[in-house]
Amino acid sequence: MAKQYKLMFDGQVCHVAGPTWFTPGSNNLSDQTYQAWLADGNTPDPADPIPTPVRYVSKYLIDQRLIAAGKMDAALLAWQSLPEIQQRLWMDAQDIDASNSDIRAFLTAIGANPDEILA
Repeated sequence: MAKQYKLMFDGQVCHVAGPTWFTPGSNNLSDQTYQAWLADGNTPDPADPIPTPVRYVSKYLIDQRLIAAGKMDAALLAWQSLPEIQQRLWMDAQDIDASNSDIRAFLTAIGANPDEILA
């Protein structure tokens, strides 16, 4: 059975059927109804986790780190063997998502350490 209430990451409570949001302890009608619901032994759904922000690394910085690691030639050679769509995506991007699994696999394949290159 679906819960009637859901906790929000900012401390608010959402009455799912509304949907309406209110602050617990505000003593308004929504809060009073919620407190009675809790007193009956009910529990709200937990808050969703706060998503981790995406961390981007500039292509310039990636290039500089590849050069410093002695992996730029390997990267250019491997890049040429990628499908055209992946090459275009790389060319069009200004920054790269440091958690991108394709980029991390690419760096690993050329012998570069993704954690160092994308730091």
